[in-house]
Amino acid sequence: MIERTSGNENPVLEYGNDAVQVPVNDVVQKPSDTALGYGNSVLVAQAPKPTAKKKQPVPQLKKAATIMISDGTESDNFKKFMGLFASHTVKIQSSSLLFVNSWEELVKKLQEYEHIEKLVLFTHGIPGGIGIGHEFEDLGVVANRFKGQPTPKIKEIDFEGCNIGDFSEESNVDGLVNFVDTFGTTKFSAWNKFHVDAPSDLIIPNGTTVQQIEGTLAKYKDYLIPGTPTPAEFLSKGGTQYFGLEWFRTDFNDEPLPDDANKRRNYKKRQQAQIQSIKGTVKEVNQKLKIQWKTYKDNPEPPFQKLVIEITR
Repeated sequence: MIERTSGNENPVLEYGNDAVQVPVNDVVQKPSDTALGYGNSVLVAQAPKPTAKKKQPVPQLKKAATIMISDGTESDNFKKFMGLFASHTVKIQSSSLLFVNSWEELVKKLQEYEHIEKLVLFTHGIPGGIGIGHEFEDLGVVANRFKGQPTPKIKEIDFEGCNIGDFSEESNVDGLVNFVDTFGTTKFSAWNKFHVDAPSDLIIPNGTTVQQIEGTLAKYKDYLIPGTPTPAEFLSKGGTQYFGLEWFRTDFNDEPLPDDANKRRNYKKRQQAQIQSIKGTVKEVNQKLKIQWKTYKDNPEPPFQKLVIEITR
């Protein structure tokens, strides 16, 4: 409402209690127009309605059957193998293979999800820990990055990196169990040896036969990653195709797989691993893993194992 003040020294224009008062002379055309009268009434001005703030769209959290996360700071050769492992072994589309370059990216990427049936985490590893960008952290430290923040439910986690299922310190057990518990995980697996991998090409010129491809792949028997296409499937695609090789070692050594089968004693095959199965509540799993740690901590060469843990919730 436009009103006249008690004096002419500082006339103001008012729009109710929520309005900002400004000198009338800054608003009207002439000082004499302090009030605009029409008979016994005055012109009523309505206060402008506040503009409603647009609601920011709430990001829709995703659900996924299976995703795989790896280290985006690694070499092209490393990424090529990860692509093969994702396609051939994990059986997922390339869009479900995610590369992260930092711990912050790892947290942000996982927070895009509400639920993940299976997470394949294929990074470098250390006993009870993982590495991104050549920075290694105990899994308990990684779990702390999610404290007080939205966290997805992940039903199963498959750790494919080196030595994650090996424990040099008792605290490594606590870190691993704390990490999977953060996501409400009910099953996880991890290796206790170095996991070495290598992509390889397969050139298929016109006129190649299935038998010839079989002969080429035969020398890599049992070192081909699970799910590698059959010779007939490779032949149907033709051109240059790729396949992945993997093996496990007790020492840090990434020398290529020898052609001579007699020199492969230290190149362990996936199927040679003993499956160490542990079941129980979070507390029981933690206790059983610590018993295993005490059993093997003084063993100069513990057996090649894959931990497969099922948690009752």
